Amino acid sequence: MPTLLAANIGLLACPVCGGGLTLTAATVDCLRCHRRYPIVDALPVLIPARALSSEQLPPDAQNSASN
Repeated sequence: MPTLLAANIGLLACPVCGGGLTLTAATVDCLRCHRRYPIVDALPVLIPARALSSEQLPPDAQNSASN
């Protein structure tokens, strides 16, 4: 059974560029501008100032970021 976030990711958009988002294990990633937003307590933090660089990603998310 998909999580609530996974089931509704298509309803969300990047707050910076309006691009579509994709879900990884630890982040929500913009398909257009490539910003990565953290997921905290099962909620995406779609605040541009909180976007993550690749150095800030948890180790399990860095593997999916390089694919």
